[in-house]
Amino acid sequence: MLVGACVGLMVIAAIVDRITGRLKIPFTVALVVAGAALGALADRWTALEPTGALEVTPEAVFFVVLPTLIFQCFREGQRQLDAPTHCVHDRADQSGGRSGGRER
Repeated sequence: MLVGACVGLMVIAAIVDRITGRLKIPFTVALVVAGAALGALADRWTALEPTGALEVTPEAVFFVVLPTLIFQCFREGQRQLDAPTHCVHDRADQSGGRSGGRER
């Protein structure tokens, strides 16, 4: 039953990953929201009862969850730094060096 709960949580994480790709929000933020929603529904929904058997110790948070979050934040930051930026200088270059980019 515990294996089924872990597999179910992995499936939910995969679904959250697909949704965040379309909504352009960070995966970790959406995963926390989904986890909070599942935690709130665990007492009311019988399909989520096996997740109540999962215990999260402080060591698990420190050695598993925290490094994963740090890595994800670093990866997201790298992605944002690698994205092309549009600044005033780029627009001036595209307009042929004319001020304001207007045709005369």
